[in-house]
Amino acid sequence: MMLARGLPFSKIFTIADIVDDPHFQARGAIVRLPDPDLGTIPAPCTVPRFSGHRPVPARSGPGVGEHNGAFYGALGLTAADIAALHEEGVL
Repeated sequence: MMLARGLPFSKIFTIADIVDDPHFQARGAIVRLPDPDLGTIPAPCTVPRFSGHRPVPARSGPGVGEHNGAFYGALGLTAADIAALHEEGVL
């Protein structure tokens, strides 16, 4: 019906469709990011891309608790405070 009326339309892609699509693969639109828990995960590439320049690939994100030390420090907790909270099972 849409075609008969001259209306533009296309398939709505799922993430699986995008990862498996030959056009996206040929354009390098999906990159694999290292992930400490999952090995690698698919992610969109950096846009825009320029010839002769390969940006450093991003990473999947911080690990669980990776920034806790900085956060607890900003709250004024010392290493001894944090160790005590671990011993008490709070952290």
